[in-house]
Amino acid sequence: MAQTQQGIYTGRQITINGTNVNYWNGIPYAQQPVGNLRWMPPRDLAISNGTKDANIPNSCPQIYSFGVLRTEACLTLNVHAPENANNLPVYVWIHGGGFYTGSGAQYNATPFVSTSIINSVPVVVVTINYRLGLLGFLADEALYGERTGINNRSTTGNYGILDQIMALDWIKKNIASFGGNPEQITVGGESAGGVTITILLTSPLVANGTFQRAIVQSG
Repeated sequence: MAQTQQGIYTGRQITINGTNVNYWNGIPYAQQPVGNLRWMPPRDLAISNGTKDANIPNSCPQIYSFGVLRTEACLTLNVHAPENANNLPVYVWIHGGGFYTGSGAQYNATPFVSTSIINSVPVVVVTINYRLGLLGFLADEALYGERTGINNRSTTGNYGILDQIMALDWIKKNIASFGGNPEQITVGGESAGGVTITILLTSPLVANGTFQRAIVQSG
């Protein structure tokens, strides 16, 4: 179980190559972008209590399913951690897919974490979803005025990037409960995910200290 600002999340454990890996799937990191929140910047979740099961991953609407539910209520993340993890480095993976396909659920981080344990360099891995395609990147004058830019300036589009920033903020605030060190966060991504990393490295919307290292693959 992991205590977050939104309550306790119960996960699962799997044994692989003689190592025990804990995992949590489908943890919300923002209010879900449905109804009046569609084509709007992500909003913080309220602080809450209670115990919730974190066992069902999902993906944002797209042409591929990756074997999980496709839903607009997709601003979720998945955490994989060694058993008894404590203050470990954190690797946040941002999927590629041309900004129109992909999901955190398509990457099973269990073997990665298991190998890190075997090699005596244990790590916590987080994979995230973000809005894709028109739902994530539509820019239109009709949407201009949501005041998401620097100094409250109006802008439109790039909701998927704003989702990623929100996810990183949630991770920073809560990852210690999963055994991760919030001061040792590395972000990585491939293809569109790699492009994202370069955006995160240069965007003034990303608060100082949100992450400490970055890996860009094929971006």
